[in-house]
Amino acid sequence: MLVCPRCGSCFDDSFDLCSVDGEALDDSLSGTRLLCGRYRLEKKLAEGAMGQVFEAVHLALGNRVAVKVMQPQQKDVRVAVQRFHKEARILGAVKHPNAVLITDFDVEQRIGGAVPFLVTELLRGRPLDRLLDERGRLLLADVERIIVPLCDAVDEAHAQGIIHRDLKPSNVFLEKLRDGGEVVKVLDFGIAKLLSRAADVDGVGPDGGSDSAAARATLDAALRDEILAALDDDGAATRPGRTAGATAPDTASAEGAATTGEPASTATSTYAGLMVGTIPYMAPEQMTGERITRRADVHAVGVLVFEMLAGRLPFDGTDEEIIADKLADERPSLRERGVEVAEDLDLTLQRCFARDPAVRPDSVVDIARAVTQAARGATNRTTRVDGAATMARLLAQAAHALARVVADEGDDDAENDPVDGRVDDDDAVDDDDAPARDARVRDALLSAGAALDKARGALVELRAQAEAREVAPEPLPALVAAQLELDDVLVGVRDVLVPIVERDPDGGAYLQLLWRRIDAFSQDVAAVLDDGDDDDGPAPDDALAAVLDVRASTTTGFGRARSSFEALVRRLGSRDGLDAHDALDDLLDEHLEPALAALQAGDERGTALLHGLWGHADALLLRDLGAEKGALRLVPYLAGHTATDGRFARVVEALRDRRGAAAVDVVAALADPRPALRCLLLHPVTATRAAAVARLQIADLWTVIAHPRTPVAVLAFLFHHLCDHGLPDHLKVFFFCVKDAVLTASSSELPAALALVRAFFDVPCFHEDLIFEPLVDLERGVRARGEAAGLLDDSYVRAVGRFVQEGARDDLPLERLREIPLPIQRKLARDGRLLSTFVSHPNERIARETIPHLLKLDDVLRFLKIVTIHRTVLVELAKRRRLFKGDVPKLALLTNPRTPPAAARPFIAVVAHDQLRTLVNNRQMNPDVRKLVVQALSRG
Repeated sequence: MLVCPRCGSCFDDSFDLCSVDGEALDDSLSGTRLLCGRYRLEKKLAEGAMGQVFEAVHLALGNRVAVKVMQPQQKDVRVAVQRFHKEARILGAVKHPNAVLITDFDVEQRIGGAVPFLVTELLRGRPLDRLLDERGRLLLADVERIIVPLCDAVDEAHAQGIIHRDLKPSNVFLEKLRDGGEVVKVLDFGIAKLLSRAADVDGVGPDGGSDSAAARATLDAALRDEILAALDDDGAATRPGRTAGATAPDTASAEGAATTGEPASTATSTYAGLMVGTIPYMAPEQMTGERITRRADVHAVGVLVFEMLAGRLPFDGTDEEIIADKLADERPSLRERGVEVAEDLDLTLQRCFARDPAVRPDSVVDIARAVTQAARGATNRTTRVDGAATMARLLAQAAHALARVVADEGDDDAENDPVDGRVDDDDAVDDDDAPARDARVRDALLSAGAALDKARGALVELRAQAEAREVAPEPLPALVAAQLELDDVLVGVRDVLVPIVERDPDGGAYLQLLWRRIDAFSQDVAAVLDDGDDDDGPAPDDALAAVLDVRASTTTGFGRARSSFEALVRRLGSRDGLDAHDALDDLLDEHLEPALAALQAGDERGTALLHGLWGHADALLLRDLGAEKGALRLVPYLAGHTATDGRFARVVEALRDRRGAAAVDVVAALADPRPALRCLLLHPVTATRAAAVARLQIADLWTVIAHPRTPVAVLAFLFHHLCDHGLPDHLKVFFFCVKDAVLTASSSELPAALALVRAFFDVPCFHEDLIFEPLVDLERGVRARGEAAGLLDDSYVRAVGRFVQEGARDDLPLERLREIPLPIQRKLARDGRLLSTFVSHPNERIARETIPHLLKLDDVLRFLKIVTIHRTVLVELAKRRRLFKGDVPKLALLTNPRTPPAAARPFIAVVAHDQLRTLVNNRQMNPDVRKLVVQALSRG
């Protein structure tokens, strides 16, 4: 392949001259300009010691990418290929909007040898060093705009165990977007070091011991001359000053050899290998071969901030002078250099320059925070920041950027030349081209993300104003409107991303990452607005909710209040099934020792406790089934106490009796035999189970059905009993109670599990949408295990085929839940089952269990239209503004008769007046909400 030395255009070997400017062509790579049949090299962007960077086209997708090709003329190709593998692995681990995205890696065999190449996104813009060359120094606001996203990306890399080790202006890229904005990108993680998080212990030297000050000083003096000699001989680290960085992603760098990881006492060449980086930005420990931690990047970021603000490096002079100053623990000050900055920022930067890494800030995020606080302080000295107005403007800006994607109205401007910013006609792309649309989506997401990054400072200010009750009422409607507008657009963006992900999994996953970050920030803003909704105090209808919230703040576990031992004993026999169930859990989890002591004492408390535990005999027996070896078995233990006429002793005797139905006679004479009969449902003899279930009501079966430790054979027995004596509603609840237990059945229970699943396919109501898909999923999992064990037969396969062929039908409402105990209903609601039923449950504790599942949905309109929905659920949904996209859900909330005025008030402010007029005559809505609507219309 040939390359024009003037314009960089790539040509196959059959060309002699450049067709663009007529220049003679230079050799670049052996073979054609097509790599692995996927990438056509179009233009050379940059060249370094490790290889060349080209602009290329992905032939299958049509999008433009950057391809970093390693020089095939390397003396040790094996080592170079290993480095490329390392670079690809490291870059692939960092997924962040402000880090360059790697999309592919491969090695092609050519005549000249192996040619590894790395594919990344193609960036358009300029590196930070060019901006510094043009301006000299930057304003604090510009420094904040650059350093905050940079630190965010580096911190994400640190969280992955990756240290960059060569942060400098040429590795910070300011990408130009189509709307004129810029996004910060961190380049060249290729020489980063992938570390074990567990090994990142500050203050430990490379030999595992601690470095004393004296030992460190001796090491510094001994190594300084050898380091400089290595630099002169090998050129592994660059001289001070900036070089013209190529404006391409992850440009191949002449600096930075791969680290050897050898101790500092080896030969001089080792130091050259250890010195990966650029001297003015290198931490002292990088120079001396000590162990590198994330605080090496903290040092480099501190140098970057200092340089941007001062227009000069904190350590200047020759390489020898810079190394000497850093090893001598010099800590330059911005204020001493005549730069007016906040004292806290100056002190933070001085800590970044410390010789001892332990003295430096713990994270680069600490530097970003100091820069942000300094910028906010400088702004507040000149003008008071209106957090709400600023936030509204930035949210509207983000929404506008995203709206162009949803409507596909963005014009695809000619892209800037990657080297000098000139328009290149060859780079123009067709608006109807899928890669062009994908690029517009990417740019819009990055632009919106940049706007929201700027809004973070305004969000902090808004929170502070809200806490001080200084939020002016005028900007809030605009802020709410902007927030809702952004939420509305996000729905459409998600729909746009779906076909992109299907067509390009790598690029689509990156776009989804950008979208999720925007969506998360949108929810942060909504949370701040929610905090301000109660400025006028709770409405009268909210008084009970406020009391419940106060009580909830003093609870533990699943919102249950702490109770004394005596109170728990009383609650064990409560007529409220939920209260009795919670009391048993609390007793076993928190008060087991006092309970055993009371039973041992045999006093009144012990007798009362035995009477209370008797009603939960089946739950205690199921607990015993799963107890660890050597753990206390409560039912046999309770059998030794006679305070309850030996009831538990009768249970143990009946469970040991293998004479079929005769075991039932053992417990039938008890004053309250139902707890004992429920225990006999677990009896191994089928005849005993049949005799016990014949004396019980359907409401007595559910504790055994819903427990995860109930044997599958018992579940199958109870299922057939419900088929004969129950209703479709009971069978539906049964399925959801046992689904997980059947799927995870042990190998010995697998035949019984297959037989139970086979029986499910004969139940007509299981064809309803509610059950159909979950049952097919369950069958798929059980069948895989059955096939491996050779347990399937033709009748099973035919039953499954008939069921699937008949298909699904609409759901019928559940009307007979009263036979299902409240604890079982709450468990189903907590698992996200039967949401449409439980959102209207009269028991608030059960209705509340649906809220976490509803909040995971993108559309709750069908729940808002349920006029019987529990008021607490409605209020919680109203607090999440992201759920109210467009006018339809807002109007559904306003017209629901259970919507309280406090929840309706924020939405009335942002609904158009013509829509509000349609509500005035609505007789279904809450009259108090209608009054608010009338007041809003009267204000015009």
